[in-house]
Amino acid sequence: GAITSSGNVSHHASGTAVDIAAVNGQPIMGNQGKGSITDITVRRLLTLQGAMRPDQIITLMTYPGASNTVAMADHADHIHVGFQPVGGNQKLSASQSAVLKPGQWLKVVDRLNEIQNPVVRKTPSKASIKVTPKRHGNVPASAKRPN
Repeated sequence: GAITSSGNVSHHASGTAVDIAAVNGQPIMGNQGKGSITDITVRRLLTLQGAMRPDQIITLMTYPGASNTVAMADHADHIHVGFQPVGGNQKLSASQSAVLKPGQWLKVVDRLNEIQNPVVRKTPSKASIKVTPKRHGNVPASAKRPN
């Protein structure tokens, strides 16, 4: 969802987060703690800088001195890595925030989740018009642009 169990806006809601369930075939579940694949992965993530620096890394573990790591009990089976959106238009963002309140955004997202995806045919319908691709050098004279 857009709001986490702690009441914060999830990075997933803006498409700026990823959950890692396994690394090199090793599941995160059961592999957290000092020296584990989770620990190695988090320590590598902590070396990222600038725009690539995660805003938030959530596991079961704490990393003293790392302001972007959080330990949460509901992250036993994955590493959450969230990023701040890069760029953006602060003025536009402020106007969008004023248009819809957080609860209204939740309703919009819930409504979008209710909409069924359209069925896309694998073959052309009877009403479709056949289009033949133009081949380089084989353009009919009638299709050539006048000079």
